[in-house]
Amino acid sequence: MKPKEALRKYIDYCRSEKLDVLFESKKSFYEDHGPTNPNLYNILHLPVQDKNNNKNICLHLKMLNDPYESEVTLKVLDIPRYQRLDLSTTVSYPAKQKYFIYGDSTRTIMSHVISKLPDFQHTVTLAKRPHFLTENMLELGVMVEVEQIEGSPLQVDGKVIAPLQRSSYEISFKGERSTTFHTSIDIKDEMIFNAVFLPVHEREPDCVLINMKFERLKIL
Repeated sequence: MKPKEALRKYIDYCRSEKLDVLFESKKSFYEDHGPTNPNLYNILHLPVQDKNNNKNICLHLKMLNDPYESEVTLKVLDIPRYQRLDLSTTVSYPAKQKYFIYGDSTRTIMSHVISKLPDFQHTVTLAKRPHFLTENMLELGVMVEVEQIEGSPLQVDGKVIAPLQRSSYEISFKGERSTTFHTSIDIKDEMIFNAVFLPVHEREPDCVLINMKFERLKIL
């Protein structure tokens, strides 16, 4: 079975069984340079594209909920954004929900920015590029605030749910020359939603929770 077919079959299986689509990082590798540990340092400091030999970082992932324990190799084309999540007690939720909008000529993606735990991962596709957001800004990515949506997670009966319950919202963002723009978005599809809570056991002192966006991938 081809990698794309295996990945689609795994996603469809998880949805039918109401399971999370989970992956486990195996050995990643920098092409022709042998295996490396799939940690933050290697992902960020080994160049995504080497100017001399055009080699890319690759991630080898195991499909955790797949009954056949299939694996897939992904080539990282770029990393739109990464965030080191501060787990200190002094961190507070923002006044409004923050999302990160990025994409290209074929799609516009909006992904929630985790600020503190408990929080949630939420990624949606938009019907079109928001007004005032240029193509160049879309490719670079822009942080936006969703108006009239509080920054703390929305909870119903003690359960964290997606805060965007409508298909259209007003947003604001800083554009070129630091000008603040106000416009609207239309949500097309919801791609991901997962609540993220603090673990039962305390984290190791050197353990950092990283929120990385790997939507821009090429399946080998």
